[in-house]
Amino acid sequence: MNYRPVLVLADAAGDPQPAFAVLRALVPSPEHVTVVAHQAPQLFAWMAPAAPEQEQAAGEALDRLRAAARLLAPAVDVRIAAELAIDALTELVTSTGIDLVAVGAHERAGIALAGELRKRAAVAVLYLPDRGSEGPYGLFCVGLSARERWIIASFLAAHATTTDRASLLSGVRLSDQEIRQIRSIAGITVDVQRVDGDDLFRRILRDDISADPHLIVLPSPGPRVGPIGP
Repeated sequence: MNYRPVLVLADAAGDPQPAFAVLRALVPSPEHVTVVAHQAPQLFAWMAPAAPEQEQAAGEALDRLRAAARLLAPAVDVRIAAELAIDALTELVTSTGIDLVAVGAHERAGIALAGELRKRAAVAVLYLPDRGSEGPYGLFCVGLSARERWIIASFLAAHATTTDRASLLSGVRLSDQEIRQIRSIAGITVDVQRVDGDDLFRRILRDDISADPHLIVLPSPGPRVGPIGP
């Protein structure tokens, strides 16, 4: 997937390697990555005293975070925050032109903030699992209406790469001409399948979809059941 400025929400005390490895695989060539890492307030020496072992552990965790972040992009900015405030993150996203917000799938606070950012700024949100698989990566796209299908095709044109695989689920049967038009706009091969919309979302929520996707692409606004959306 092609994104340029990327924001990563991370836990300063956690292990960044698994999620960062997935991010490198899915977004291999960003121009700039900003990592905002949340660190518990008690680990800030000027706010509250911490035991020496706590300070050492916190310092080692930050060193690991910075080392892992340097592998993400040519330009990397790592920021440590005692609180992840939505207003500050919105300002960061809009002022720097960030078009993708990535957050570990187990970071509940970060996921909530990323969802709020989608309401305030034109960004995609990527939830990073703890581990990934070797590419190419499957994109599971949902376009039940004509408008949604053209939004998805434009999204793929902007962000998909030639090695990505895409399946587009449509609410109606499309003609050969319509499929050719979607593929022409997307710039990659898109397999189109007709599905019943209500049944589809029940299957997604049950994790019962045969496509075995790495990313689920939903148009905005839309149901918040997938890890990434334009």
